[in-house]
Amino acid sequence: MRYHRWRENAFLGRSDFLFSKVPHIVAGIYALVSAVWIAFSDRVLVSLAGGYSQYQHLQTYKGWLFVSVSALVMFQFLQSAWKAIFAAYETALESERRLELALASADGGVWELNLAEGQETIAFVSPQLTARLGLTSTQRLTMDELLRRRHPDDVERVDQTFEDFIKSGGTRSYDDRYRVRANDGSFRWVHSRGNIVSDKDGIARRMVGVSLDITGQMETEERVRQLLRYDPLTGLAKPQKFLSDIDDALAKMSPGGMLGIVQVKLLDLDKLIGDSETLEDATIIRIVGDRLQALAEAGFIACRVSTDIFAVATPAMKTPEAVQNSTRQILSVFSKPLQVDDRCVRLRFQMGGALSRQDGDNAHILLRNSGHALGKADRTTDAGIRWFTEGLDTESRKRNDRLRDLASAVPNGEIECYFQPIVDLATGQTAGFEALARWHRRDEGLVPPDQFIGAAEEFGLISEIGEEVLKQACHAAAQVACGFGTGAVRGGQCLTHSTRRPCFPRRRCARSCRKRVVSQPTGTGDHGECPCQATPRWRRNDLRP
Repeated sequence: MRYHRWRENAFLGRSDFLFSKVPHIVAGIYALVSAVWIAFSDRVLVSLAGGYSQYQHLQTYKGWLFVSVSALVMFQFLQSAWKAIFAAYETALESERRLELALASADGGVWELNLAEGQETIAFVSPQLTARLGLTSTQRLTMDELLRRRHPDDVERVDQTFEDFIKSGGTRSYDDRYRVRANDGSFRWVHSRGNIVSDKDGIARRMVGVSLDITGQMETEERVRQLLRYDPLTGLAKPQKFLSDIDDALAKMSPGGMLGIVQVKLLDLDKLIGDSETLEDATIIRIVGDRLQALAEAGFIACRVSTDIFAVATPAMKTPEAVQNSTRQILSVFSKPLQVDDRCVRLRFQMGGALSRQDGDNAHILLRNSGHALGKADRTTDAGIRWFTEGLDTESRKRNDRLRDLASAVPNGEIECYFQPIVDLATGQTAGFEALARWHRRDEGLVPPDQFIGAAEEFGLISEIGEEVLKQACHAAAQVACGFGTGAVRGGQCLTHSTRRPCFPRRRCARSCRKRVVSQPTGTGDHGECPCQATPRWRRNDLRP
């Protein structure tokens, strides 16, 4: 910029003090030069003039010379100064244009407050800001009108923030967000930042800053918060919001009060609704959500826990009987038929509940215990609530401990293979053995298969257990020294389930059989074959190593 080069290189531009005294310096130099010129030029003319007439002519020439030289010197000086002033003007205009473009792209403007009069008044507001409020270019925004336009919920906070900023004396920037009412009645979110401008004595005279219209940003943030707190399909609270509301209700509840949390599972709906809900299934969920939201007027709090599970908290009551009576309204929501696409749909469901404070003193425990009760609800009935008891919690903890230990049962060598003889009814002789998995848990002892086989299937551990049983069966078959052949060992629970899976290690099974099983004359049926070949749909080619 020429202005910056001038300030860096020109003598007058190196000092703000000298720059501010330029008029005095110019006037002083001009007066001094003029006085010297008048004093010495008259003496020279007197010595040169031969008479009065010639002296007058020389005096005239002297005046024209003084005017010409003065004009030339002033022209050179003013030309240089004007270039610097014009460069500064252009720089200011360019900076202003940049600021206007930046504020326009950010939906903002500048403002200035007058603090010198002891009361804050608006000295200037950008037209971009007033236009956002619906004001015309001729309308002026005053401080009183701005205060009246603030959102009632923001008044106290904004006043306190501004007061703290003024007391700080400008040691920190003013930064605040608030809502201002526009002429159409809507509220616009404004983000204002500014600082104090003081005079040379350190007295605050002005406050200058910028304000940005962040309505779109705040609305987006609010939508994100709503998505995090509420289910988009039903509008019901999500579990985190539900738990927070329950904790608040428990904190406000009287010492003798109690409330209940009921979880409801829609049967068979999980088979129809996958990751993407169909239109009809979504309609069913939405209708249920609308009915549960209608219960909010009576003090109920509802939540969608998962795809097909809802949770509802009753209002605070004085007795358990009153809580159970209030759950009839929840029961009616799910038992009442739904009208979906001109046809009547009746839901099948299960319900499990827990009461505060006897079943838990916070929302997390109550929701967990109601889930335990739901897991033990009778699947043969669609009515009634299975309430939580202390035994359910003990049973649930025991099951969770087993699941945790079951994951390491095979590496720890806790899976044992038991053999059950298979008798040929025609001959009465033992035709082979069936391999059965037994879990010898370290802290509990022998666990019945009906208490861990189902859990192993549910959590994907059955293949690992089945392979371990197969290895032990092959090893046992290699050590059997009897005449009914080596292939007479059949896998039981685990092998039956494992071999049906596409990921079952057929080649590994074949290798185990060749390594473990002693070679015997080839027989018919199961004798001499790999135990996994009991499944007739498999081909021998599948067992190639």
